[in-house]
Amino acid sequence: MKKNPLLTLLAKVGVALGLGLGAVGSSQAVLISGAWDPVYGAPFDQGSEILGWRGTVTFDVPDACVVAGLVTTTTCTGMTLVEAQVVFYDAVTDATVDTLDYESGDLGFFSILFGGAGQVLSLTSDFFAPQQPDSGFANINYYGFQLQFVEAGARMYHSLDLFPWSDSKLVTVDPKYCYKWVPGFVCGYSGTYTDGSPTAPAVFVEFKVVPEPGSISLLLVAGLAGWVLLRRRPARRLPVTA
Repeated sequence: MKKNPLLTLLAKVGVALGLGLGAVGSSQAVLISGAWDPVYGAPFDQGSEILGWRGTVTFDVPDACVVAGLVTTTTCTGMTLVEAQVVFYDAVTDATVDTLDYESGDLGFFSILFGGAGQVLSLTSDFFAPQQPDSGFANINYYGFQLQFVEAGARMYHSLDLFPWSDSKLVTVDPKYCYKWVPGFVCGYSGTYTDGSPTAPAVFVEFKVVPEPGSISLLLVAGLAGWVLLRRRPARRLPVTA
């Protein structure tokens, strides 16, 4: 029976990938990314200036750490923040009013709860390094902001004590927007009343797990290496029968 050329090619590719992975090893890490895009809430929703805050984040996690259960940066030292960004924008016009960028050094401890299939069930972090916007939109430049991940969501805290009280512009801030509801003068976080009482959980973030670019390249190299190994194998000789 004549063999189907397409099936023969697919079989060779499968064998090539297997041989290649054995020759150069498997992927080394995965990237975990998340995104969110809510309206901030009080006190940045007064009058016509309604603040939105969309964000993205990427973490790098070694393959060895992607196991069912809770993994932390203490138990797996290779876990790191790659980058994060929060864009403050006018929720009415969608115009960007300020951008906060974060790098690896802006976050210390974080933990990830993985499911049995390697999916992210929750991610919780320390506070990111505080930042203060320059824009005067909705008076956001009166505050310092700190990002944090809580289980399956993101929160942005706004505070008055993250930067010097000597700043004259802080004097004009209405005191009702800032209550001492946790240590320090943390006024509240996105989705809270002005007295800090929570009105909503952390903004839900859907985390996705993908191979890092280097790992994808590694798979391509693996396939090529396997193909070369197949090409170099001597043809099998059939026994000669009388």
